[in-house]
Amino acid sequence: MEPQLGLGILNAWLFFLLDWLPMPLLRHFRPDVLRLLNSGEPTVEQRRRRTAVWLLFLAGFVYALFLPLRVGAPWFYIGMTIALVGFCFYGSAVRAMLAWPDLNRPIVNGSYRFSRHPLYVGEVVMFAGAAVASSSVLLAAYAVAMFVLHASNAESEEADCVERYGETYADYLGRTPRWLGLPHSGG
Repeated sequence: MEPQLGLGILNAWLFFLLDWLPMPLLRHFRPDVLRLLNSGEPTVEQRRRRTAVWLLFLAGFVYALFLPLRVGAPWFYIGMTIALVGFCFYGSAVRAMLAWPDLNRPIVNGSYRFSRHPLYVGEVVMFAGAAVASSSVLLAAYAVAMFVLHASNAESEEADCVERYGETYADYLGRTPRWLGLPHSGG
């Protein structure tokens, strides 16, 4: 059963704000990183995926404006714990991007040690936790849809990184899981 909807401060939109906040930070403090990430001409398929991600994000945000967190319910604490873990993983990736010392080498520290796509993993885990904290099936569907869209980007992003960073990124591919796990030994 979906929760009673109503516009409020303690609603799930807070998670959308946490998800969006790194972009202005990167734009202000590391515009070189954003230029690098957006370099090259995207394919038609990549443009479609980006558009789908943004449309889904906007629809989710509007829904979340009216979706109250179920403060006090047992699943609120469980969901907030999951969301916090996802946010910390996501935040570690953003921190690594902000501190990226050499754009000619891939990021391999922070949560990038445990995932080749820590922004995607952190975002999906955060929204899965928010879905539990608000007891929303629709927000859970949002998290699944975002994962599907991000998963469809992963392979082409990795191919671009192999082209950009060569053997350094190929080695990283061999030792770091795509989604989440412990790094493999380099041997």
